[in-house]
Amino acid sequence: RLWPAAYGPELIRRPQNWSKVLLYDGDLGGAPPPGFAGQPYRKRELHAGLCATYAKHTCEILKDLLPGLKHPDLPYLQPDHEQVAFFRLAAGSRIAFHQASQNARLTIHLCLHGCGGESRIQIGMKSLRWELGKVHVFDDSFLHRVRIDPRKERWILHVMTTHPGMDTPAKFEEAMHGGRLWPS
Repeated sequence: RLWPAAYGPELIRRPQNWSKVLLYDGDLGGAPPPGFAGQPYRKRELHAGLCATYAKHTCEILKDLLPGLKHPDLPYLQPDHEQVAFFRLAAGSRIAFHQASQNARLTIHLCLHGCGGESRIQIGMKSLRWELGKVHVFDDSFLHRVRIDPRKERWILHVMTTHPGMDTPAKFEEAMHGGRLWPS
């Protein structure tokens, strides 16, 4: 099966220079890519059709690791609080500065192809290069942006997950009452 065309929000300056396979959309309830129209995203479930078609093993590994899947009653502070996606960005792409609206999650990038070269992510003042098979974990409530090497496209596994300090309903309540979350 061919990789789907771009769909979803356009943070990227040149539309249609990227594609994704969104395996889990948390509570977002967005439309699946073309070819999966009859298979909507279900709240707090990995997308069965996309997992079977594109990433069976990835979904098998992550299904027991994402707090929102293990604890459906765990509050999310934004609809896309947790997500799992593969992202492809075309050579030379740029994603403008953006950030999450809260600090209760971490974002994980695992570079799969097109790592190194001039490709990098800037988080706050720190600029990081992706390396093949290496993971970057960051708090995406900090401003961050992406620049892709003009010579090759870049592919990553992108996982947004609840912060481990609040990955159960009880820990979340404690963090909320302890003033460790914003907005509160």
